[in-house]
Amino acid sequence: MTTESSQSSYRQILKATSIFGGVQVFNVIIGIIKSKVVAILIGPLGMGIYGLYISTVDLIFSLTNLGLGVSAVRNVSEANSTEDETKISKIIIVLKRWIWLTGLVGTLLTIIFSKQISIFTFGNADFSLPICWLSSVFILKSLSSGQLAILQGMRKIEYLAKSSVLGSFIGLLITIPVYYYFGLKGIVPTIIFTAITSLLFTWYYSTKITISKLKISFRETLLLGKEMISLGIVLSISGFITMGVAYFIKIFIGQKGGIEDVGLFQAGFSIVDSYVGMVFTAIAMDYYPQLTAVSADRTKSIELIDKQATITILILAPIVTLFLIFIPVIIKILLSEKFLEVTPYLQWAILGILIKGFSWPIGFILLAKGDFRVVFLKELCVNIFFLTSSLVLYGLYGIEGLGISYLLLFLFNVVIVLIISKRKYDVTYKKSYIFFFTLLVSLCVISFLICRFTDPFWNYIAGSLVVFITSYISLYKLNKLINIKQLISDRIRF
Repeated sequence: MTTESSQSSYRQILKATSIFGGVQVFNVIIGIIKSKVVAILIGPLGMGIYGLYISTVDLIFSLTNLGLGVSAVRNVSEANSTEDETKISKIIIVLKRWIWLTGLVGTLLTIIFSKQISIFTFGNADFSLPICWLSSVFILKSLSSGQLAILQGMRKIEYLAKSSVLGSFIGLLITIPVYYYFGLKGIVPTIIFTAITSLLFTWYYSTKITISKLKISFRETLLLGKEMISLGIVLSISGFITMGVAYFIKIFIGQKGGIEDVGLFQAGFSIVDSYVGMVFTAIAMDYYPQLTAVSADRTKSIELIDKQATITILILAPIVTLFLIFIPVIIKILLSEKFLEVTPYLQWAILGILIKGFSWPIGFILLAKGDFRVVFLKELCVNIFFLTSSLVLYGLYGIEGLGISYLLLFLFNVVIVLIISKRKYDVTYKKSYIFFFTLLVSLCVISFLICRFTDPFWNYIAGSLVVFITSYISLYKLNKLINIKQLISDRIRF
């Protein structure tokens, strides 16, 4: 029987998730419109060029940003938990100084090496000028990531939600006419305009957080920033490796299969990451700072991890079964019939998302603990495995092989995360959660088999039944945890 305090805890988790979930749903709607328009206006070739640009930006940003967008959340969260206004103000001021520095470094390096970047990415120097223009994105992204870290660390959920919604909406209003009038030439301006809108709104809402005006010397800036920079450098190197792997895989696909194959892969990955993977984005915003605040207490950490993992799988399982059964329809809605070739990739990759849902909540304990060496070694092993499996399986099975590799990546990650969390921190999942997770995974695997081995008619008939059963089980369990009926009743009376 779920106690009243436990119900309250689950409700708090679900509340934060639902706020960001609502934001993500809105962003998905915006993304659907945007992807549909982009797919029609620039096609697979344009998506391929866009994918290479984005990978280049992400790769350089992950190296020059020093991982401050993630590491600083931990420091701001810890300072916020002390309720010491001076300490909070110092951390925020130091963070702002560092994000300016890292942004400028990224911009300058991109301009200096634009020719080399163009040759390595596209095989010639023709894209040097567009890459110079893209250099402005680094200062914009750096400042934006810093403002987001402040809002997230201070747990300003409402501000985070509003900045995301407004940024997405304004970004859409800019994107469509640019692509319509300029086609492929509109790719670079769109990336820049999107970064500008994101910064404007994160900056606006971060200014609502009042901090004391303190004089902090250069020496103090170095000393106070040491911890966030130490973790940030590790995360930066890890992020650089991750982005480097994604970048190299796209380069490999482009050379072996052509730019259109890169476009198909980029489109498929966008669906997995933006639409199915939105659950992780929604949850991480409040979960990471919350886990950081209790990370020193093993019992509280285990309790929070178990509750977050339960909410995650209850939300994720119905989404996964729905996507698996209706992938062809979803591709036509989100993109166009030209992208139906990516269906096999999505079938494997979406199943991989479910496995990610198992390792993801407990994996955050590494970041919450600030264990630099373990984080780095884990990410290194995982990325080496992913790169190797992707190159081999793409060579054997094409785009579908990349989907299989994505699934194997998270299976491999689960093993590593469970071993580390148990042996190093004595943190693991409860048996009741593992049993429940296995039940929902089994239903998702059935959905996978149905969509792979039945004709379209029986796929939709049998698949819809599995979607209904999965959704019913998730809703039933959720009701037991938070008493949905009572919650709705209380709201109606209010």
